[in-house]
Amino acid sequence: MKTRWWVLLGVFGVLVYGLVPAGCSRSGSGGGPVVLVEVAPLVSLVRPLVADGVEVRSIVPAGSSPHGYQMSPSDARRLRDAAMVVVVGPVLEPSISRAVGRQVERDRVFNIAEALGVEIEEGHHHHHDHHGHDLHDCAGHGTDPHLWLDPVLVDALLGALPSALASRGLAASDAEQRAESLRAEVREVGAAYEARLEPFAGRAIITHHDAFRRIAERYGIVIAQVIRPVASVEPTPGDLSRVRAAVAEYGVGAVFIEPQFPDGLPRRIASRLGLEVHTLDPESSEDWLGMMRANLDALVAGLSAPAPGGASGADQESPDAP
Repeated sequence: MKTRWWVLLGVFGVLVYGLVPAGCSRSGSGGGPVVLVEVAPLVSLVRPLVADGVEVRSIVPAGSSPHGYQMSPSDARRLRDAAMVVVVGPVLEPSISRAVGRQVERDRVFNIAEALGVEIEEGHHHHHDHHGHDLHDCAGHGTDPHLWLDPVLVDALLGALPSALASRGLAASDAEQRAESLRAEVREVGAAYEARLEPFAGRAIITHHDAFRRIAERYGIVIAQVIRPVASVEPTPGDLSRVRAAVAEYGVGAVFIEPQFPDGLPRRIASRLGLEVHTLDPESSEDWLGMMRANLDALVAGLSAPAPGGASGADQESPDAP
């Protein structure tokens, strides 16, 4: 008799499970729809625009780098179940792009580069030798895929997101107004970058990996060299030689590390060459505004650091000056 009851209960469970609508699987811990964004800083740009009950989460956890990120089976399930997936573009981390292509129907994907008309070419993560002064043009060839670090592009992104969310039934009723308020704050950040970096026009920086070329090109500073030209690969002796040469050539006063990568090697380089160490964070915070303001403070501090020859960042001439 007991056996029959267990069989009947099992059959009943299967029938009930089969009656659950397919759409209910695209829900978060609170039972509502989930919007996945590729990197953590995008969370604070999307979350204010969604309707109540819609969760916004990042594919790559805060504090991790998307470069070389290995997606787990649970990540794949989240992709499959998401109501919408916001990706930066195909080059930032190709393995994530491939997983999205396999798991997510195209109408559930919002591609930032595509929406903004930005072409991101292959080659960003390949190493290229230094040919002359314009290192920021050859540190990776290909266009920089770190689109969320450019306030001008983020402003445009916020102009496109409300309608994209609304078309999928995920936008707050006042998403357009919320986006405009957020865009005003983004423009303030852009204005602060322009004003505070203007005294350092033509000055050079050395970064941990090649994430800041858009900021450099936007606001008139130069990427003299990158310690880790290929984000997922340890620097080679040749890379370190190029860093030392760039310090001497450009009168760089500081090295910028990033929390996503081990900092022992950059700190040893800085110690040997008499450079300051500051931190730039391209992706570990879900607070875009706070992250960008902290990065600006770090840039100003590093650019103000005395070069090994003694001149301050504000006073030293550009290496291209006559």
